[in-house]
Amino acid sequence: GGNALANLAGLGVKAQLIALIGDDDAGKILAARLQALGADAKNLIVDAQRPTTVKTRYLAGLQQMLRSDFEKTGPVSDDQAKDILRRVEKLIAGVGAVLLSDYGKGVLRPDIISGVMALTHKNKIPVLVDPKGTDYSRYKGADLITPNRKEIEQATRGMAADSDDGIVSAAQNLIKAHDIKAVLATRANEGLSLVRAAHPPLHVRGRDVEVYDVSGAGDAVIATASCVLA
Repeated sequence: GGNALANLAGLGVKAQLIALIGDDDAGKILAARLQALGADAKNLIVDAQRPTTVKTRYLAGLQQMLRSDFEKTGPVSDDQAKDILRRVEKLIAGVGAVLLSDYGKGVLRPDIISGVMALTHKNKIPVLVDPKGTDYSRYKGADLITPNRKEIEQATRGMAADSDDGIVSAAQNLIKAHDIKAVLATRANEGLSLVRAAHPPLHVRGRDVEVYDVSGAGDAVIATASCVLA
């Protein structure tokens, strides 16, 4: 979520982040960096029982070899869920889009997602989702989702997504099954494919460039799409 916000800041867009951090040094560093990007750290909810997620990457030269994660996953409490939705409701009137960055860490419970969806629809604001897992029913009503090729195959129970036609078929399956308006599929070096129910698909081809570390590419895609729709 923070990386998506950093991308938005780089595009000149003012954004706010609602997230959980721990009562620890890593949480304080994140809060300071958010403020440096122009966001308000007061929307970071401090949970003393839940450490701030820390990902440590091991590099050989410029090549990422290994990553170890220090974190505590599991659903947030009912009180925290209510707090998150209250904060969304307070902020939503002043924004042009809402981005749900789902990393499967327990913050985006199904009831939180549906609550955010209801608020965005009520205020006629587009909601975009960076999805996780195989059950996309919890994203019902999203304006745009940005799964990668592997995630599309998992969410459609194995539909092949290794070609233009395969991507379109699988994306249409998700659109019809879960009332999603558009799928922006990220396809690594093959580029991007935008699939909507009533429009021809749009395939944007990738260019061959030497990339050592693609960490955060999906965040860049959904941040840019959020900026455009907002």
